[in-house]
This record gives sequence, structure tokens and C-alpha cells, in this order.
Amino acid sequence: MTNEVDIRLLRANLNISQKELAQDLELSLDTIKSWEQGRRNPTGLARKVLRLIEQYPSLYIKFKNN
Repeated sequence: MTNEVDIRLLRANLNISQKELAQDLELSLDTIKSWEQGRRNPTGLARKVLRLIEQYPSLYIKFKNN
């Protein structure tokens, strides 16, 4: 796994929209779009959480339902 998370691939694997991911992470839709377009990259805790979800997609459901 590289240092950066492929947000588009992550969303495809989870079968969710940009809007849904933004809402679930309590981020703006523009942030998700910027990540996907490579203008910005997730940092800090967001990157760590996304990397965990990338490795263990079932965590997304657990996080979302809590």
C-alpha cells in the first residue's frame, strides 16, 4: 500500500458516492473532490482512518452505524 489513499477506488469498493463519503466523514464535498483530483491529500487522522477502511472495508459499516 502506498502512503496515499486512492479515494476513488475506496469509494468504488464501498459502493458509495462522494456525497455519502463526505457526509459520513463530516467533511465538505469539495474536500472529497480535491482528494480524488489529487489537489489535496488526506492528512493526519483522516488518512489513518481511510487507510484502515481501505484494508478492512467492514470497518466503514461499523463506523457508519455508531
